[in-house]
Amino acid sequence: MPDRPVAGLTWNTPFPSQRAVDDSRAREQARAKFKSDAQKAESDYEAERAATLRKTERLRALRLARDAEAQKAAETAPKKAKTRTKRTKAAAKAD
Repeated sequence: MPDRPVAGLTWNTPFPSQRAVDDSRAREQARAKFKSDAQKAESDYEAERAATLRKTERLRALRLARDAEAQKAAETAPKKAKTRTKRTKAAAKAD
């Protein structure tokens, strides 16, 4: 055996056909990882969207209840009678 690698190959370098198989395995693993990451991201997005919709519905219900209560209180409150102020003689002369 030679002491040096032949044609740029080292002793640990796999044969070219084995390298192609390893590359295709790595490519398939990368695709599978990407697919699982995409599914996880989509499920996270859907969970956040559902939480946002629930929160929006709750806040809308609270706001409508608050507005209805305020309107009911305004309708039941006694209305103030308009009082007519007497004008003083001095103010009447000034006009």
